[in-house]
Amino acid sequence: MNKKGTSIKNADYEGFIKNLLADGRISFSIDDMATLEVEQATLSKALYRLVQKGAIYPIRRGYYAVITPEYMRRGIVPETLFVDDLMGYLNREYYVSLLSAAALHGAGHQQPMSFFITHNGNPLRNIVSDKHHINFINRKVWGKDVVMPMKTKSGYLHVSTPEATLFDLIENQRILGLSRIYEVILELSEGVKTNRLRSTAQLFSVATRQRLGYILDTLEINATVIEKSLQKETLHPVYLSLMAEKKGELDSKWQIIVNDKISTDI
Repeated sequence: MNKKGTSIKNADYEGFIKNLLADGRISFSIDDMATLEVEQATLSKALYRLVQKGAIYPIRRGYYAVITPEYMRRGIVPETLFVDDLMGYLNREYYVSLLSAAALHGAGHQQPMSFFITHNGNPLRNIVSDKHHINFINRKVWGKDVVMPMKTKSGYLHVSTPEATLFDLIENQRILGLSRIYEVILELSEGVKTNRLRSTAQLFSVATRQRLGYILDTLEINATVIEKSLQKETLHPVYLSLMAEKKGELDSKWQIIVNDKISTDI
């Protein structure tokens, strides 16, 4: 961006957006616009004008979504169309997780208000605006069995498998609250594959497996695979809920102190 004096009119901003869309992308960073070779101040003015025209909007500082005719009325582009590009820009490995992953697998009556992304590296600040609520969950490592590709209109997403999503929901109950996820677990379990559940179980803590096993049992879903994964482990009593009052009866099979009531409306 070193050609001083290049005006907003002379730089082909609309051409840039058209080329972006032709490449199957729907979002971009300021760095992507380096080919226009304009000064930062000029570029900032141009971006402001495009935002005012309703052609683009900022997702986060320095990163924008293009509002195509399909989404003009809503004025919002679905997160699934730009998340892969965004996480590449942020230089993070990631997967769509929790309620967002469950929704992509067909579980959950309502679209979650927030979009959940698990990523590696340093923690990221959540994106909270009038258009998007994106919750970033930091996790240092995860196994290859946790993630699967999912095709979208703009490419592919990394999404947690139905099996990994079950464990993730339990592991992140402080974010969601257990009462919110019981029905999701019930619906999500319909797409679970026994062999994948077996390999995935080993990637999560004993306490998480105990909690999920108890919940599946209570919901009358086969939890044999999880039970077998615990056979060689030493089980210690753990509370079902990490937020509820620390009292309740002990379930001897799963060594779960039942301090939360499991109920669904399904």
